[in-house]
Amino acid sequence: MYEPTFDALEFDHRYLEDAKTKLDAAQQTRRKSISLFRLALTSFFAVVIILIATFFVHGLGSNAYALRVLILFGLGGAARYVLIRRHRLQDAARTESTAQQELKFMELHAAEAGRLYSGIHDVLLNVWDPIGVKEEPNAQDEYDLYIGRVYELLVSAAPDSELAEYLHWVAHDRMGFDSAQLVDMTNTVQALRAIPLHATG
Repeated sequence: MYEPTFDALEFDHRYLEDAKTKLDAAQQTRRKSISLFRLALTSFFAVVIILIATFFVHGLGSNAYALRVLILFGLGGAARYVLIRRHRLQDAARTESTAQQELKFMELHAAEAGRLYSGIHDVLLNVWDPIGVKEEPNAQDEYDLYIGRVYELLVSAAPDSELAEYLHWVAHDRMGFDSAQLVDMTNTVQALRAIPLHATG
């Protein structure tokens, strides 16, 4: 007896939305990193200008020595801050690139899954159709509840027998068609197998 798992109508727009959210967050982080890097550069050059100005104002006299030492310490700190912000900016750019690649993958996956779902829908409605509703305009989604599990079986390379057992379980046990036979699922399984798992061209 076929033991069904939960009908996984899980073509996941959730994952696509998650990928978009990650990309938005990565872009915001990169923009913030750019701003902070520019601020670090501005601070560094401001300290350089102040250091140069002290030479013009005080020359090389000893009375400005302590001031110049203090400014040099500030220059070192500003330089370190620039390097830190540059490193953070590079990290943010890499994170954004990864998020862009993930989003592109999820968009391709969504398009591919949508194509397969459409093909499965057509087979269940026009070939399987245990209730006989394919000519009913208002019942074109009658079998959509079962598309998720069929999709799962197809992409996981489940054997024909498992596909047939699932379809027979739905028709016989769930819908209550006592006359449904396992062998009756053969044409439907063959039609499902004819759906390309990957887009061509």
